[in-house]
Amino acid sequence: MKYSRGRVVACLAAACAVLTGSVCSAANLNVCLDTCSHKTVQSAVDAAANNDQIIVYPGRYVGNITIVGKSLGIISSTRNPNDVILIGAGRGPVFTLGANNGGPYYDEFLYYITITGGSHFGGTGEGGGVQVRQGATLILLNSNVIGNTASAGGGVSMNTPGGPTNSIQQSCLVSSNTAYIGGGIYVAPHSSLNLSDQCVVSNNTASGNPNTNSGGLGGGVYAAATSQLTLAEPIITNNSATAPLGCQTTHQCPAAGGGIYALGQVQSFGADLMQNNVYNPWGTAQGGGMYVVVSPAQVLGGLTIDHNYVYSGSLPASGGGLYAASTDPKVSWKLDTSFVLFNNATANDPSAPPAAGGIQNVGKLTVTGGTTLTGNFPSQCLGGECPTN
Repeated sequence: MKYSRGRVVACLAAACAVLTGSVCSAANLNVCLDTCSHKTVQSAVDAAANNDQIIVYPGRYVGNITIVGKSLGIISSTRNPNDVILIGAGRGPVFTLGANNGGPYYDEFLYYITITGGSHFGGTGEGGGVQVRQGATLILLNSNVIGNTASAGGGVSMNTPGGPTNSIQQSCLVSSNTAYIGGGIYVAPHSSLNLSDQCVVSNNTASGNPNTNSGGLGGGVYAAATSQLTLAEPIITNNSATAPLGCQTTHQCPAAGGGIYALGQVQSFGADLMQNNVYNPWGTAQGGGMYVVVSPAQVLGGLTIDHNYVYSGSLPASGGGLYAASTDPKVSWKLDTSFVLFNNATANDPSAPPAAGGIQNVGKLTVTGGTTLTGNFPSQCLGGECPTN
């Protein structure tokens, strides 16, 4: 399900005087480093009224930005995200959206910008690049979120229980972010995200927490229990989950979900999960491409899961492509019109149980729509009831 085009167009209308020369009703506030009334984005945010548009001219802008109690659009004047670089001030998220007070929700549109340099380990520790809280809905389009860190959601976090669906779409790039869980993106309980339209989530890392000696979960995306994650043709690639050095003494640090770790509901209408990995020298490794808790009658469709891997130095490694978990070992679910290809599972322990290179399955798995499992090592599918192909 894509984000409503009508809402996108309505918010962009405020920028038309600058970007297209048309007549507009909402105000435009300009931000630039020399001749503009506003030299910082926060100054323009403070001066803006509800539904105004903030036009940011090329430059590097340092400072954290908070938007509360109003719907705003923030857009690069050139429509090139590489021209407007918004850099965190060294502590806290680059963007904090919403008051977290349970009030009404306001839409925050971020277009054609680069968000970097955020670091959030105090307070909730959620969202290094963008922290979305109650009272705000994020619509992120054609933007880059790169090089941020946090406890959860190094790039973006969404903690909007019961609120509208957040959206990351239209060629966004969430890359090179790091967190204990959810290296790229974190979706909190009772929150929802639509990740779509060839958005790329790449080269993010869930490192695990050295303070608690816990393993990393969700290198690219972590979706908590009771969350809703919709995948509509994103690209999830080269993300990793691992474990901190302190786990060496305990060997009780499972790491899982190199690409995606999903405990809540997942709807998939197509996604590429490629070359993600779980590398855990100290404990179990599960779900190189995806770790998902499947529910009865759930259908995962349109997935391409290829060349992902899991590795454990001492304990079992399984589900190089997909690890399907459930609290009910009799659960019945389907994999539809998908490809699970050339994934790998390896444990550096000859006594470890057999490893599922393709799918580690719980319950009864039915493949439909010409789904293909092939080239996975050392086995295509293990556990529960696996298909014969």
